[in-house]
Amino acid sequence: MIRNVVKPKLSSNFSIDDIHKIREWNYERLKDSTIEEREIEYKENMIYFAKRLHCVFDEAKNCYIHYPDR
Repeated sequence: MIRNVVKPKLSSNFSIDDIHKIREWNYERLKDSTIEEREIEYKENMIYFAKRLHCVFDEAKNCYIHYPDR
């Protein structure tokens, strides 16, 4: 089961502490998940990233991609 954990607050000056917060948040979300759930999660993230990358390289003005809230 992928847990619904509150996203960490990141500082305006991104630092190593922020990286630690993100890693801890991700660990807490996924620690009880099965391999299949993680595969689905990673695949969704890859698809989202590919769509975002496509928008950047195509320089689409109205490129809106909805990513489900976590």
